[in-house]
Amino acid sequence: MGQKALIRLLVIFAVLGAVALLLKAIGPGKVDTVTATTDRSKVFENLPINDVAQIRVKTYDSELNLKKSDQGWQVVERDNFAAKESAIVEFLRKAWDLKIVQTPEIGESQFARLNLLDPAKGQDVEKTATVVSFLDASGKEVGALWLGKAAERKTGEASPFGGPGTTETGRYVKTGDSPTVYLVSETFSNFETEPSDWLKEDFFKVEKVKTIAIQTGTAADDWKLTREDESGDFTLADTKDAEELDPIKVGSMKNAFSSPRFEDVITGDEAKDKAPNKTTFVVETFDGFTYTVKLSDKTDLNEYYLSYDVSGKFQEARKPGEEESDEEKKKLDDEFAAGLKTLQDKLAAEKALAGKIFKVRAFVAESLVKKRSEIL
Repeated sequence: MGQKALIRLLVIFAVLGAVALLLKAIGPGKVDTVTATTDRSKVFENLPINDVAQIRVKTYDSELNLKKSDQGWQVVERDNFAAKESAIVEFLRKAWDLKIVQTPEIGESQFARLNLLDPAKGQDVEKTATVVSFLDASGKEVGALWLGKAAERKTGEASPFGGPGTTETGRYVKTGDSPTVYLVSETFSNFETEPSDWLKEDFFKVEKVKTIAIQTGTAADDWKLTREDESGDFTLADTKDAEELDPIKVGSMKNAFSSPRFEDVITGDEAKDKAPNKTTFVVETFDGFTYTVKLSDKTDLNEYYLSYDVSGKFQEARKPGEEESDEEKKKLDDEFAAGLKTLQDKLAAEKALAGKIFKVRAFVAESLVKKRSEIL
């Protein structure tokens, strides 16, 4: 066999091997007939992502709107609460760069088995697409991505739920009203359709607790703890006869609300019904912050509704030392000014969320919700 013939044979084997791998990647969701990869390399030939000012996500039973404003991206369904800009930018980038693996030769009659039916038509709702529309500032649609069924392949291992295990290898998608379906390698497994999943996670954070007090509405159950310095232990204010504070029971309160997270923001008429009014905490810090945190009763789902307010009173000027040189004074003044700005920025950011009602998991506060008798 000549060298040229051998090279041609190797090329043929390589092509056949690549086709076999692509067919295997489709797995159980395979179509009957497929073409080779299209000459068109990307799903969107020209998606103007820099012009996108709104993203609308529709399923058969929900709608989500993410809108760009002068303050950044916002979640419309949560009273324009700030959205996770990094997640939105990442999704836009993926959509713009979405590369085609295969172009199955299928007609609209097969859209149901690829979960690409129109959700607006209300038929076979479990087989409908998630429709993501990209709109410009005027509200004009500049592109739409229909997310259908995930392509899977067997892993060779048993599934913990029974049967053979599978893993996602891609997703079937199409654009707008086009009947052409594409298989892409991007699974979009992290793409969410609930407004709460797109909320920016910034929240308040209490640091360096100096005092913490609880108000329950029953005076006998209320208490206040104080300490003299950041490394010190709490003492019970207004100790009554024979009362002795148990340091083990209150040790964790030094970190009260040190890393709270919220699950959702409550808005509209629901906020009136969920306004927290059961328990109030007042926390003062060594940095000059004062937090007032209100909680509801714990719900059957092991959650609280929470709102807070915050204020700050900071030292505005540094007291110079007696023997500071001009160079030392400038250095220390600059450090003090930078520290003060950090505190002021933190206060401004936390004040922006004050008064809103958040849904939080019970672990955020349940270790603090104790009667006076329970900390002795």
